[in-house]
Amino acid sequence: MNVDWGARDRAPHTDPAFPTLAACLGPPERGARLVNVYYYPGRTLQAVHALPDGRIVTVEPPPVEDVVPGRGVPRVPRAPLGPGETWDASLRAVVRRFPHDPGLPSLPTLAASAGVRAGEVLTYLPGRRAVLRVGRRVAKVSDPRTVRRNHDRQLQLWRHPDRSFRMAQPRQLDEPLAVRWEAAVEGKPLLHALGTADVEALAADLGSQLAALHTLDGIGLTLADHGPVALGQRWRAKTVRTIGRALPGLAPRAADLLDRLVAHPPDTAATRTLVHGDFHAANIVSTPAGVVVLDLDELGRGDPELDVAVLVGRLLLVALTRGEQSGMPGARLPVLASAFVRAYEQAACQQLRPEVFSWYLAGSLVGRQVKTSIRHLAPRLSWLCSSLVQLAELAEPATASLSGGAVGLVEALTAQVSGHPGAGSTAAVAVPLWGRGHTGADVAVRA
Repeated sequence: MNVDWGARDRAPHTDPAFPTLAACLGPPERGARLVNVYYYPGRTLQAVHALPDGRIVTVEPPPVEDVVPGRGVPRVPRAPLGPGETWDASLRAVVRRFPHDPGLPSLPTLAASAGVRAGEVLTYLPGRRAVLRVGRRVAKVSDPRTVRRNHDRQLQLWRHPDRSFRMAQPRQLDEPLAVRWEAAVEGKPLLHALGTADVEALAADLGSQLAALHTLDGIGLTLADHGPVALGQRWRAKTVRTIGRALPGLAPRAADLLDRLVAHPPDTAATRTLVHGDFHAANIVSTPAGVVVLDLDELGRGDPELDVAVLVGRLLLVALTRGEQSGMPGARLPVLASAFVRAYEQAACQQLRPEVFSWYLAGSLVGRQVKTSIRHLAPRLSWLCSSLVQLAELAEPATASLSGGAVGLVEALTAQVSGHPGAGSTAAVAVPLWGRGHTGADVAVRA
């Protein structure tokens, strides 16, 4: 899961399509640990658990309407079971033992040859992709077309004479198994490193690495369009539908905000550059040599403000969900967010355009952070998503005070999350921004 929520007490969330949703999130065996949830309201639910003995199981209930249309709860699987599958009548779900995965048919062969256990599975989205640690290498399993494209892209970036940012070294491509190999990066994910790191030094390195990526050009790749028009349309088409299914009471506010953004995108076509496209905290590793940027699979043409906004939005999300009580000093998250923006501007030798940054931050808070919270069924889901939408409403260009530039906007938003400027507390802090009317109760943030 690309967000470690810290708190594990997930608030009840119901979905008529998955009547046993809460039970599927619980441990299938004593000592099991929930490591990932992939949830699309009304359509898909997959809960991945790591067992104490190293096995991994996926619990996947079929949607009610796919099995017994209009007749209530499914009691039988919708298709014949495969060799690594059983039907759990109490959960009304298929339990699939890793590495059996119909969507990734080469995974059993790879896992058997490498002897992979739960600790070596870095990320796993059943049917779509898996990332496995194998000694000093990392295997990335996906569909053949994606594996080939991403391997070629990583290799070209690695060899580019003007590349000055750190990335994982591509090793080889195994097309028959649909696997690409990279050198393992020895370090800690950004948020894990934050607890003991010098925040200013970490932010400075992070800003310089991202600025170096943005200056790279002439790579000769066919890249996705990450400009505001394309992104706004994607957010409006996909995110609102997801919110409407999971949290229908919140959907009108989210839709109105995205409509406003889509109607007034910044005109930046003449200033596009290479952008990461998926620059969130899980794609950044802190190593003894410095920050390393991972997962360059979503490279595209866009505005530098996009990458900065995506990471700031993720830090705001994490600040809302965890703090000192879960091992993450709450005060460090807002400090890192504002220090990173300053460091990026210094490394890039220019300021972020406030109105462009504001547009991307507002849009990505809803289009990415709300969607992530729903997709992985975050604790206190309704409250969290409502809080993120409210932050986005404050961040949008028509509302935000931009006289302090991008740094000033980030500081204003982190002050709202923390309860007061510069605060990071283990106590329950009342946030005046969110109150009765959005969540049905007065809200307190446990930072």
